Amino acid sequence: MTEEMIKGLSLYELKKEDLNKLKKWKEEEYSKIRSDLGLILEGQKINQKDLRLGFIGLATQNSELLELNKKLSQQLERVEKELNVLQKEREEKKLVRIENAYRNVNQSHRKFIGY
Repeated sequence: MTEEMIKGLSLYELKKEDLNKLKKWKEEEYSKIRSDLGLILEGQKINQKDLRLGFIGLATQNSELLELNKKLSQQLERVEKELNVLQKEREEKKLVRIENAYRNVNQSHRKFIGY
């Protein structure tokens, strides 16, 4: 073998070795990338599940709050009706007191005048 042939063979081996290293590196990197993507996808699935559960929880709370709001509105209606009744009774009592006072003044006036 000539010296040129030996150099050519050694370059060929170097290139082949580099090519094998490059292939191995690519496989390792692709494997790492695939693993990272798998983790990301798993994280997204967990996040989606958490979000779904969160929305279900919010919907449940919203439903409960709407029901409580309805009950409170009904209670407020009853209280307003009772308050109106009490105010009406109070006004009627006030009118009765005024009428009684007026009647008493009239009677006192009649007595004074001599009727």
